[in-house]
Amino acid sequence: ANNISMNSGLQVLKLFTETGRPVAVTKLVQLAVSSNSSSDLCQSWLVSPVIQQVVIDITNEIINQLGMGQSAKQENITTLKSVLKSGAPLPDETQQKLIHLITQSLAEHYSKIKLIEFACDVTTLIAKVKNSVLASNKDGENLVRKLFNLEFEGATEPCSKSIDECCKSILKLHPSFVEILAKEVQTRLQSENSMHDLEKLVRKARLLTGAAEKSIKLSEMLRWLVNSGSDDNLAEVVWYPIVFSQDLYFPAVSERLEEALFQQSRAEPGNLLLPNTCLVLVSVLCQVFKIDESIQNEERTVSEEERFHITDDDLDSELIEKLLDCTVAVVYMQNLVKDNNASQDVKTLESRLSSASTSLFSRLSKRNLDTLEMKLFQKCKENDVMYTLGLSWMLGVTYRYSDWDLRLNRFISPEEEDISHKCNILITLLRLSSRFNIGSGSLSSYISLAAAQLLSLQGFKTEEGTCLAWFIWQALNLVRPGSRLHVSGVSDLSGVVDSLLTMVLEWKEENENELLYSTDVSTSPWPVVNRVCTVINFLNLTVTKFIDHISSQMWDLIMCSLVQWISSMDESADSLCSRPGCIMFGMAVSSLTATVSKALKRPGAHIALAANPLEEKVQPSASGEVEGANKDGSNVYAVSNKLRDEWDEFFAEGIFTVLVPLFIKVCNGKEELYSCTLLCTKMGEAVVHTPLPLLLNSELPPLYLVQDVDAAELPDNITFILNHFGPKLSSSCRIFQVTAAHILAAVTREIPQHIDTSGDGEECEIPRRLLETIQQGELVLTTLLSEFSIAEPVPEIPTGTLAFCHSFGYLLCWRVVLCLLENSNDIVRPRFSQFLDSKEHISQLLGNIFKLLPKSSSRLEDAFAPGCLDVGQGATSWELQQLAASCWVQVCRHLPAFARQWWTRLDKESQGTVEKITCNNVTPALWAKEVDIIVSSEKSENLTLKVRESVREVVATYSIDEGSMELVVTLPSNYPLGGLTVDSARRVGVETAQWRKWMLQLTTFLTHQNGSIYEGLNLWKKNVDKRFEGVEECYICFYILHGSNHQLPKLGCRTCKKKFHSACLYKWFSTSNNSTCPLCRNLF
Repeated sequence: ANNISMNSGLQVLKLFTETGRPVAVTKLVQLAVSSNSSSDLCQSWLVSPVIQQVVIDITNEIINQLGMGQSAKQENITTLKSVLKSGAPLPDETQQKLIHLITQSLAEHYSKIKLIEFACDVTTLIAKVKNSVLASNKDGENLVRKLFNLEFEGATEPCSKSIDECCKSILKLHPSFVEILAKEVQTRLQSENSMHDLEKLVRKARLLTGAAEKSIKLSEMLRWLVNSGSDDNLAEVVWYPIVFSQDLYFPAVSERLEEALFQQSRAEPGNLLLPNTCLVLVSVLCQVFKIDESIQNEERTVSEEERFHITDDDLDSELIEKLLDCTVAVVYMQNLVKDNNASQDVKTLESRLSSASTSLFSRLSKRNLDTLEMKLFQKCKENDVMYTLGLSWMLGVTYRYSDWDLRLNRFISPEEEDISHKCNILITLLRLSSRFNIGSGSLSSYISLAAAQLLSLQGFKTEEGTCLAWFIWQALNLVRPGSRLHVSGVSDLSGVVDSLLTMVLEWKEENENELLYSTDVSTSPWPVVNRVCTVINFLNLTVTKFIDHISSQMWDLIMCSLVQWISSMDESADSLCSRPGCIMFGMAVSSLTATVSKALKRPGAHIALAANPLEEKVQPSASGEVEGANKDGSNVYAVSNKLRDEWDEFFAEGIFTVLVPLFIKVCNGKEELYSCTLLCTKMGEAVVHTPLPLLLNSELPPLYLVQDVDAAELPDNITFILNHFGPKLSSSCRIFQVTAAHILAAVTREIPQHIDTSGDGEECEIPRRLLETIQQGELVLTTLLSEFSIAEPVPEIPTGTLAFCHSFGYLLCWRVVLCLLENSNDIVRPRFSQFLDSKEHISQLLGNIFKLLPKSSSRLEDAFAPGCLDVGQGATSWELQQLAASCWVQVCRHLPAFARQWWTRLDKESQGTVEKITCNNVTPALWAKEVDIIVSSEKSENLTLKVRESVREVVATYSIDEGSMELVVTLPSNYPLGGLTVDSARRVGVETAQWRKWMLQLTTFLTHQNGSIYEGLNLWKKNVDKRFEGVEECYICFYILHGSNHQLPKLGCRTCKKKFHSACLYKWFSTSNNSTCPLCRNLF
């Protein structure tokens, strides 16, 4: 064709193209492209209609093949790309047809990976042709939008890289697409997005910003990407903890909150538009200023070199608004995740937004931060709640990541404040001041100023008075004696406390009908409930911090009021979780109940599982009118025993017998409701203080379960407690689990008294509800931990998962069961223990415990430290390890023989791990406990015990008539894994054979019996006593008293007249498969 005229050459090439094989045409096109720069003929042929038709045809063929999941012919792909890469102008009509074909194929086959990759390649090549219409044509714009949004319409993850590369090329060649695609991001941010889609939007926003970094102004780019946020779509659930705990002052509640509460609304994706937008904004800014938002934010001073400054041109009013919205979004999300039932998307978004925002704001220049802080303070006047919390967060970040003075006097000054109109911002800044221990007496000044204003109003009968009383309560709550926060500490504020207490007494005398006594709170207006709750919370604070200022008259008011207020909660039961006033009232009353219970408890008393298993339970002192600190670590209270007696005898019954059934009514079936969780947290903190007699007398709804048909019978009141609280050990909510554990542990003091021990059986089943929880937990943990050995480190179980809930409930249940063993007598305990051992529950527990325990020495030491098991505490993986450690301690204390037997069956590596942990963390504490038990034990007539603490020895001297014998029991360094040793010190008047028998008996008792050394010695003493009384031993076990049930030999053989223990005889018959006498072999 080159050797003839242009027209003739084109004709030749046209004929060849129409009649030649595809492979030949492909080779011809490649030759033409390679000679394109020097041949007018080739260039003319490449733009000719025949080649353009070939391009369209093979594009259509490739799309059809890829759309059906087939492979496209390589020669077709090569021909198409060769033409598009040739550099020859591509006719507009051809571009239009290609754009149309690709757009249509993407609409029909958006999930085909190969097709999407092909579409991206072709679109990129179209964008590169000299006369590309991609940016000037509406269809081209739609194609680029289609590709950009393809990931949100069903395209799979592997396509992301191809789409991003395509978009980068297009943006580089056609910058006009930056604005178009940025507005696509903005549009998508205004609709609901999953966290998965939001991450895609963040990536795309960063891609666009990177492409436009040098060509487009930052403020312009951000204007295209994100709108200023709005709090119209925020979930009302975020206000629950703030409103109901009175953390901030609300003179009224919105209709939206009341409606959301009544409908029990939860946070939906539509409530996350603001934080979604803010995450995109913050991520883009981190990219622009080269901040790694993924780095864990360590609290440190950020140097000036690490900071960046946003210029005045970029930091315009619009960007300022967007940055202020970010602070609101952060505190919004932080409050939203307080709901234990928040979705994983919400938790992930909060974590990402908080981390990225902290990274950004902690590196802003001082000038930028000053501007934003003052603007945010001005915004507090428009919305004094969200922006107030946002300002607190921003100032906190500034303080933690710089060495600058916060200069809080920029915002507040005691000399010129109208407190009632600025109470929320004032108290928020004062909390910040207290948190970082900064300021110069402003707290005391504000308290005095508020008290003076309150006195001028003659109390809190008005709305303004309620607001001032709320402010004083919150400010007093920040008081820390001796801190730099105020010069004079608590003493200077005693006059304020006394004045307010006097106002409360006067208000009660004059307006008792306003105190919400024995009434349905749901019928009372918000201002009235708000005022009463403020008074209740102030009384709560007074009992906690200023108990010395409470007169007997005020104590009477508090205790009498509590009875009436609990009655009001009962009358409002149907609305307790659905009305704002009822929830706030219930939380305040329950909190006061818990505080008063702590204040008036006897020294040494504690909620069932609060003390460390090795701590001695201190008995109440009978001497003195005033008691001091409790040994269990509770606050120091100075109250008279007379006051305690009044509480126990006259008031506690009217409170707890109502509160316990009410707790069951409120929480049943409502574990997923955030409002119920908040209320039940406070109720649970109060319920766990219920004295056992009142707990047993509480009228719970009757509840019998069909699976208990063959279970051991217990009194109805215990049965109902077990059936109501037992299943809550497996709840998904920690609050219900811990409350139930404390209640059930308290009831274990009563259960053993109702166990029938008249039979000859050696086993007794533990309560069925506890057994079910153990079996359920064993199944979960066995599945989770089956691949790990005891010596291997095991990853922590994440909180919020079903596995964590069941594991936590399983260990709590074991704590209850071990309390049951502790509270059982010498007859019942062995039967419970034998049941647990025979069903292999103990061995499974011990295996699980050591897989859950940390392996590092420092963390182990912390795990074995006393745990408090507070009801209101959040769930942590660390608490699981503490529970595992406490269970091992209790097993070593109450079931040492079973622990020893289990340990001996382990492999050497596991034995070493268990022994090291036990020697370092358990044995010393067990010995200290054994010493306490022996020292505090009752003196015996014929058995004297002495302790040699330094060498871990107990010297037992048994005396009878003119004879005596002395034994030395030594505790090994790895007790209870190593057995106790018994040595003879001296004997007088005892035959050698008898002496050896008694030595063997004692060694056996201490090695194979579960319990303390004192219990083993006492049991041995009783056997020796009976021997001297002439009672013969059982000739099967050679003991007089049976080791488990402590019974004497009763069943005698008619031939040889020897007597045996019924349990021993039963075992003899069952193992020997005959019914002959063990001694004379005659038929028994």
